[in-house]
Amino acid sequence: MVQMVFVHGVATRSGPAYDQEERNRDALFKQVLFQGAPLNIRSPRWGDLVPAMSNGGGSFAGAAGVSAYSALGALTVSDPEGGAIAELATADPATALDAVYATLVDRADLSNEDLTADDIRAFRAVTKAIAAGGQPQVAASATDEELIFNIGQFGDNAGYGAIGDKIKGAVSALADRARNSVSTSISNAFRDDLNPLVGRFLGDIFVYLKGPPQDGVRTAIRARVGKEIVAAHTAAKASGEKLVLLGHSLGGVILYDMLSSPAQAGLPADLSVDLLMTVGSQPGFFEELGLFDFKRSAGATSTPGPANVKAWHNIFDPIDLFGFRATPMFANAQDFQFDSVTGLISAHTTYFKRPQFYARARKRLQDLHVI
Repeated sequence: MVQMVFVHGVATRSGPAYDQEERNRDALFKQVLFQGAPLNIRSPRWGDLVPAMSNGGGSFAGAAGVSAYSALGALTVSDPEGGAIAELATADPATALDAVYATLVDRADLSNEDLTADDIRAFRAVTKAIAAGGQPQVAASATDEELIFNIGQFGDNAGYGAIGDKIKGAVSALADRARNSVSTSISNAFRDDLNPLVGRFLGDIFVYLKGPPQDGVRTAIRARVGKEIVAAHTAAKASGEKLVLLGHSLGGVILYDMLSSPAQAGLPADLSVDLLMTVGSQPGFFEELGLFDFKRSAGATSTPGPANVKAWHNIFDPIDLFGFRATPMFANAQDFQFDSVTGLISAHTTYFKRPQFYARARKRLQDLHVI
């Protein structure tokens, strides 16, 4: 058994939509990342402790009459009206498969649907092919319709119930976005989504970092997260199990903040974390600004990572507006760049919906003997 604590990022609040997203993410963690090996996941919801905005987000600017789409910046195709995704798949099959399956998971979340056993098996087949190295071999496709068939036949996917229809829906959605990115200006294409995302990102950060009298929110957040870390530590220690802490976005900042000053955060003196994973996160950025309680030694060019962490992996997409490097700010962190075919919004929100993420993360877990 591995004990994992997942700390979510900004703009996350409890509700049916997040319940669904959590169920599907946990299913992928258990059945793709750990491939059925025993895993216990704790997911403290600290976002509910952040006070609501007084005007319900009325400060967010919107572009009237413009639909909100993710602008797939990397998905620049020569013929957006024709085989948009097929052209991408010819040039980079792994990236095309990644985008298709991320969209499939996205559509399940938005439709309030659990991923089916067929969905998971297909996702695992793609992840396995990517993990094997090189480019997965998807038959060349002249059109998106042909690509839909070829992806449905990829690996062990053939015959997986309704997965073909879901692939068709995902490819069609991606093709629509590609056409939209050409026919609509980039700024308008994602402004409706990006403006609130940035606003809520800044809002959650300001609330977490703000001093008295609002530091009671920070204390409450740390207490809620700390309770789950202590529970996971106690379970892991009792049975000699591994402990993994995974933080997305501001969740990674909260984890580093607590781990770097464990006594102040109320964490056990004997806490030992086998792997800290910060994904699309900002500890390096906050460290450069000197915002953490733990300060580096005078004249030092870097800060040591938390002493209670054996390995720290920091994963970021270079086009993620909210993902930052951890080195050289932290001496003991390792940075891993994660390239995706997506836009500014999706780059931050779909790490855990992409086969490439699971393929790479599983290898790192194996290298560290966590699994």
